[in-house]
Amino acid sequence: MKKIALALAAVAGCLLSTAGHAAGYVGGNVGAGHIEADCSGTESCKNSTTSYKLVGGYELTNNLYAELGYIDFGKARATVNVLGQSVKTTARASGLMLGLAYQVPFGENWFGNVRLGAVNMDAKISASAGGVSSSDSDTNVKAYFGLGVGYAFNKNWKIVGDADFSRAEYQDDDASVRSLSVGVRYDF
Repeated sequence: MKKIALALAAVAGCLLSTAGHAAGYVGGNVGAGHIEADCSGTESCKNSTTSYKLVGGYELTNNLYAELGYIDFGKARATVNVLGQSVKTTARASGLMLGLAYQVPFGENWFGNVRLGAVNMDAKISASAGGVSSSDSDTNVKAYFGLGVGYAFNKNWKIVGDADFSRAEYQDDDASVRSLSVGVRYDF
């Protein structure tokens, strides 16, 4: 929760500094997240859950934007039998993003975008069995890329659909992560 508050404060600070130059935006998305976890040898496994993203952008040049945001790729859950005891495990991937977005208009109200940047990815692993639980995390800077399409209802309000891709790493174990989401964006 602290990371979300930090991301929102950073986005707000960046955007407030652009108040005289009406070329910024804020947005939020929600959708389906997926962590490519290895499910072999598990009793049950679920790799897909809800993902979300909060982002702010500032126009650097015509159609090129700097973006700062927070993305949660969701979590993967598995149950493993260890010596007759069921152990429930969870893996979560999320982090702060900083990157560039290139927006291409096509048609009167439609646009597409390509995003590329870095995410300070926090991979958190937790396990519980018999009333005892433990968790650990590993943070690494990873590249991310994304594709999106949007429709402008008017000058300020837009609906967007995004696909974001990256990798999460925990103690030298690496997994691909993705988020397919829809959201709203407000340009000012």
